[in-house]
Amino acid sequence: MKLIKHIPLLQILFLSQIVASVGLQRAPRITTLLETLDILLDHNATFICEVDSRPTADVTWTRNNHPIPYYDSRYTIRENGQMLLIPNVKESDNGEYCCVANNGIGEPAKSCGALQLKMSMGKGKGGYLVS
Repeated sequence: MKLIKHIPLLQILFLSQIVASVGLQRAPRITTLLETLDILLDHNATFICEVDSRPTADVTWTRNNHPIPYYDSRYTIRENGQMLLIPNVKESDNGEYCCVANNGIGEPAKSCGALQLKMSMGKGKGGYLVS
C-alpha cells in the first residue's frame, strides 16, 4: 500500500487562490472607443473611454501627444480616469485627445478622438451672421 502525503487544507486553498487570481489577469481593453466631437464654442465636451482589465488599469489622457495632468484645472477627470470633461470649450482646445489604459500586463490600450470647434451659424439672412 502506497503512502499518500497529506497536504494541509489551508495550503490547498491558498494555492488555488493564487492560481485563480493569476488566471483572471488580463491586459486592458478599451470597450468604448473615442470619437470626434464637434462642439460649439463655450459648450462642454466629454470624452468617455471605458476600459475592461484585471487588475484595474490606470487611465491617463493626452492632448496632441502631451500628457494632461490630473491637477490641470482646465480639465476634469472622473470615473477612475475613464471620463475627460472639458468645460466651456475654447478655440485653443481643438486637437487630438487620447486615453491610454495600462495595468502592467501586456501592452497598454489606446484610443484617440478629435475635438473640433463647431461654428454657430447664428441668426441672420442666408446663413450669415448679421451684426
